[in-house]
Amino acid sequence: MPGSEIFTSLQTGVIDASDWVSPYNDLAFGLYQAAQYYYYPGWQEPCAVLELTVNKQKLAELPDDLRAIVIEAARSTNQAMLDEYGRRNAEALHTLVNEHGVELRRLPDAVLDVCATSVVMCWKKPPPWTRSTARSGTPCRRSASAFRPGTRWARRRCTICAAEHALGASRPVRR
Repeated sequence: MPGSEIFTSLQTGVIDASDWVSPYNDLAFGLYQAAQYYYYPGWQEPCAVLELTVNKQKLAELPDDLRAIVIEAARSTNQAMLDEYGRRNAEALHTLVNEHGVELRRLPDAVLDVCATSVVMCWKKPPPWTRSTARSGTPCRRSASAFRPGTRWARRRCTICAAEHALGASRPVRR
């Protein structure tokens, strides 16, 4: 569904729930006017990231000092965005709850368990409509799996987004 149709669809009952972006974006979009509840944790999207795509060979050909500048510029730009977004999300969540009367509710463990199981099953055997993408993402899935051994995906918190998750930020859901 196009983003431009989400609010009206929530308001008219065409859909019962929405997963938009974050408290900051949800507040700006006015979803609180049609969604009374805000459920957390936002397990499906632990945090946002920026990326810089470069030609690996050209990057390697740069002198060490210039290569270090490019890498640090990308790293610090991403961190600055995360810091700002985390702050804005915390402020927006406060506004949603305290100024607009949105109720903050935690997703039940049973729901999170089903979500975690679904993600793992999808990684092991992706649905047919995602198989071409999933094959190309196999190294990414292996990397993520190696990064999170022994953890439950549904409850993993991105340390960079700790401020957002500490406040229980997630997505609005209409009753």
